[in-house]
Amino acid sequence: MSITKAISLSLLLSLCGCNPHYRSDKDEFADSPDGKYRAYASNFAEYTYVDIDEPRLGRLRNWPHHSVYGCGNNGDASVKWIDSRTLIITGGCALDNGAPMVYVLETKYKDISIKYALKWIDVTTQPTESYENIP
Repeated sequence: MSITKAISLSLLLSLCGCNPHYRSDKDEFADSPDGKYRAYASNFAEYTYVDIDEPRLGRLRNWPHHSVYGCGNNGDASVKWIDSRTLIITGGCALDNGAPMVYVLETKYKDISIKYALKWIDVTTQPTESYENIP
């Protein structure tokens, strides 16, 4: 399956609340300080994404979840909560013909503010640009 199809399928399924929530061997997660939300960063060779779900739902803890960040090849992401309502996503994303391969970049989810510190990576040289919305 191509990267575009994989991400499109993941996003489509996420929007309808039925994403199988794929996991990689380079996953990490962080619970919000109040325990209301859990942020997952999943890093694959083909794509990277960050989802938020609500563990309070018990057995259905991964449902529903919402993709707040997704990028293509050679990306990575880490998640960290500053407080119960502020999530920071750090990492990077590869450039494709000079443009970042970012598919989802949300700054708000329910009552959560999402901040980013990302590097755009030119795989032929060095990191070239940064995107940061942390005040």
